[in-house]
Amino acid sequence: MAIRKFRKADLSGVSALIRRTFSEFNSREATKEGTKLYLELMSLSNPQLLTSYMDSTSYVYCEGKKLFGVVRAKEDMVKNLFVDGRHHGKAIGTRLLEKAESEIWKKGHKSIRIRSSIYAVPFYLRRGYKKTTGVRSFHGLRIQPMMKRDISK
Repeated sequence: MAIRKFRKADLSGVSALIRRTFSEFNSREATKEGTKLYLELMSLSNPQLLTSYMDSTSYVYCEGKKLFGVVRAKEDMVKNLFVDGRHHGKAIGTRLLEKAESEIWKKGHKSIRIRSSIYAVPFYLRRGYKKTTGVRSFHGLRIQPMMKRDISK
């Protein structure tokens, strides 16, 4: 298994992975409208989906053509991090996050922000992120804003 840059050919697998994982682990944290909106945004029928991944720092964790995880970051923010539920606890999310963080730090940013799902808060806390405010609603999704500062600078 390896981490590599996102390619156009990955879009179908990434969309399926995100939609499946969101439905399994995050949908109960959202309103019905929020869930519907998010699943539509991550659908292949959304013409902006490919652009959002091509215009970002995006990586996949895969073995051959099988995708097990994806991370997308833009500027100083991790936008998406999803790992197939059958592969949770195998450090895939950690490795993807570290890759995205490395790219963000290289660009000179002093901190990294994320709108964490409630489900993922413990994951980010273990990786040095801190809650910046209380839980918020973001387009019908319950999110926890978090931040990690670059302690090397």
